[in-house]
Amino acid sequence: MTEQRTPPAVSAAPYLLILGYGNTLRRDDGAGCFLAQALARCWQARGLPVRLETGHQLVPEMALEIAAPAVAAVLFVDAAKGLSTWRLQPVCLESSMEGGGHTLSPAGLLAHARLFRNELPPAWLLTIPGRDFGHGEGLDSHTRLILRDVLEHALPLWQRIAGSTNGRLSLASQASGGVAFGGGME
Repeated sequence: MTEQRTPPAVSAAPYLLILGYGNTLRRDDGAGCFLAQALARCWQARGLPVRLETGHQLVPEMALEIAAPAVAAVLFVDAAKGLSTWRLQPVCLESSMEGGGHTLSPAGLLAHARLFRNELPPAWLLTIPGRDFGHGEGLDSHTRLILRDVLEHALPLWQRIAGSTNGRLSLASQASGGVAFGGGME
C-alpha cells in the first residue's frame, strides 16, 4: 500500500502564516509555540486572516507552506536565551541554503521557499526571552509575563506586519470589541 499525500488546502485570500517553533518539553523553549497559538487566536477572534503551524523546529517541508501564493507575510515565533525583552525584526533571505541538517533558521527556510516562489512575502521574526530551557513542561514566571506583554501589543504587531505587505493584508481589525489577552498561557 502506498501512502499518498496531498498539499494542504489553503485559502485564495491573502493571509499571515505564523510558524511557531520550539520544544514544549524543554520549558521556555516551547514559548514560541505557545505565543504563536495565542497570537493566532487573538487575531482570528478579530477576523484577521491567519494560518498557524507549530513544530519543534523549522524543517525544509515548511518551505511549501511559505511558497503558497496566498501567503502575504510570514511570522516566525521563537524563544531565545540572552535577551532582556521581546523583539520583532525582519528576516532577510540568505543567499545560499543551509545544507546537511533537517533544522533550519528562518532565513534558511526562506531560501528553500525561494525554490517554489520567485517573489517571497515579507518575513518577520518575533523572539521572546527565555530563562529555563531544562527538561519539563510549563514556562518560567518571567517568560509568562513577557508573553502577556507581547499579547497586549498584538494589534500594533499586526499593523506593523500588515504594513509590509503592500496592502495584501488589512491594517485594521475586522471586528470591534475586546479580546481576552493571555488566555491559555498558563
